[in-house]
Amino acid sequence: MDPLRNIPRLSELSGHLQQLLPTDRGAFSTLTTIPDIQAWAVAKADEYRQLALALLAIHNLAAPIHRLPTEVLERVFSNCWQDWNSLRLPHVCRLWRSILLDRPEFWADAVAKCEFQEKREIVRSELPLIDSLLSRSTQHSHTINPNFYIFPPAIVQVMAPYSSSIASLHVTVGKIDLQDGLWPALLSGMPNLETLTIQITMAGEDLNECRTMGYIDLMQSDHSPAWSELPMLSRDALPKLSCLTCPHSMVGRFSDVPLRHLKAEVVVMTPSSSQRSFEWYLPKVVLGRPQGLHLEPHRSRLETLEIMPTGIVEEDSYATPLEPLDLFSLRRLRIEGDKDVVPHILLWLRLPQAASVHIPRFYAYSDDLGTKLRSVVDTIDRACLQYLDRRSGMVHQYRMQCFAGGIDRLRIDELCTADSSALISVFGENAPVAHLELSAKSSYLLMNNFDLHAFPHLVHLDLNGSNLRALGYLLQPALHPTRRAGSGWGIADADDSPLPSLKLSELVISCPPPESKYIPGHLNTDTDTDFSTKVDELFREYFGVFQQALMDRAACGTRLTYLALSLPPATRTTEASKAQAKEPEAGAGDQEQARSKEKAGCDGGSDNNANPGSGSNEMAKHKEPAKPCAFWPSHAARLTALESLRELVDGPVVLKLLDDAGNEISVEEA
Repeated sequence: MDPLRNIPRLSELSGHLQQLLPTDRGAFSTLTTIPDIQAWAVAKADEYRQLALALLAIHNLAAPIHRLPTEVLERVFSNCWQDWNSLRLPHVCRLWRSILLDRPEFWADAVAKCEFQEKREIVRSELPLIDSLLSRSTQHSHTINPNFYIFPPAIVQVMAPYSSSIASLHVTVGKIDLQDGLWPALLSGMPNLETLTIQITMAGEDLNECRTMGYIDLMQSDHSPAWSELPMLSRDALPKLSCLTCPHSMVGRFSDVPLRHLKAEVVVMTPSSSQRSFEWYLPKVVLGRPQGLHLEPHRSRLETLEIMPTGIVEEDSYATPLEPLDLFSLRRLRIEGDKDVVPHILLWLRLPQAASVHIPRFYAYSDDLGTKLRSVVDTIDRACLQYLDRRSGMVHQYRMQCFAGGIDRLRIDELCTADSSALISVFGENAPVAHLELSAKSSYLLMNNFDLHAFPHLVHLDLNGSNLRALGYLLQPALHPTRRAGSGWGIADADDSPLPSLKLSELVISCPPPESKYIPGHLNTDTDTDFSTKVDELFREYFGVFQQALMDRAACGTRLTYLALSLPPATRTTEASKAQAKEPEAGAGDQEQARSKEKAGCDGGSDNNANPGSGSNEMAKHKEPAKPCAFWPSHAARLTALESLRELVDGPVVLKLLDDAGNEISVEEA
């Protein structure tokens, strides 16, 4: 019986048979049953499939990317992980897959960078993937650095075989994950864990409730984990843990762990359907107690300490008074807090003289500020102050960096003060500052808001951005026309108070360019000679105030031994140069007409003979850009100033002239 009779659409089958090789058609003709036909077709299809794959592999191997040595591809793949989409790379071709499966660096990057921070809950189907990634990544240096957005008990079970390979762990947990996931994993031991970061996740409604209650203690909230109920972690479980980032009130749970670097902050991460947002919550922190920021067990080992945003700092009213805490090994301290938090913490901590303190923003409003900061500023011998231009209301802002014996001791990015008395309270007799570098872009702000009484031990002053009149007011406040009695200046009466900085002997001044609006004739209606005369008049006026200040100080026995003065030029753009600058902007027709006239002149016209070469000279003038004219005080004005200064200074007097770029020029050039 012919089996083909039982196959419908026989004509269609014949068409397919014609596409086979003659040998395959011959083999097909020997088949007698339907099962034989199907089995033969499946076997042949698999044979052809393997043949097709082999042909495609040959095609791919001829591609330019495969001309690269395998070692180059391995190097590229070791640093190419971006996100979960990178998992598509092993599916590009067989060569790439074989290379990637054998590159543990690729999978180590997957664990460290992608960090299992999926927005959805980790379901059981994802656990084999996580297990595979952890397994492959441990083959690279035998350490892994995972990062988990959630940390349920199922993750703990997957991580258990690799706990000894974890060198760094970053987790974001809620109450349940903390108690049932993270803490049991830490208690079971991670012998090679060196860095641990713990962040908090809260539902939006719970976080909103915390905000409405103001500076509540997030650690004691009904919606937050109860830190005091967590078991203490032991040194045996975490023998290498040295760097910890966690909420302030969780530090006490690590009392037996040998920490060297601590960052105490509460970072609340709010889950969202579209994105996760981070908020630096301002909690209420209790200092020095096991339920608060407990640093006593780490006082001899702690090298770096960061106390990040806090809202309220308080002591336990039911406990004994808080004793000052000596941090013997501390090298760097960073504090970021609200209002009076920073001085309160600094009053609590006793720092070694080599420790560096960084405060991003500091509000200097407290009357006893000097007492609270004495332990930080008592060794400072050099200070750099920059008076910032921006002001909020009546708040004055500085950028400050202080040194002790050449070591960076105190840095404040934004020091906010209500008046100059705050600087006197901070420094004054507390800090033996002998060298001060002071800069400001506005002489007006400097002479009206700064007081050198804050630096009674000052020997060397390097002033940048102040004109001579403002400097005279700083050296002798009584010369200021409106600077009189008032606590805002930090002195009882400007006329009767002692001169500031009586030990000052070295003065280096870099004046700003004179503002043209203060120079009569700045509307450019006068000639250069008239303008130069008025520059001299302004210089003599400002120098007169400075000279009087030096005379008053000399009368009190305070004389300089070195003075260096740098003067930039006053500049103005004349009306003629402005018009000259506009002429090159003429239309193309005008330019072509000028070229024609110039050509006619070169050919020998009568007008050209009357003024040979005038056409080319005019064109050159049109092309030259307008340059502002520079004016320095005249040689006679400078000579008079130098003679009077040499009578008031017991040492060298140096007068430098600078160009617009700040480079020194010779007297002949001026």
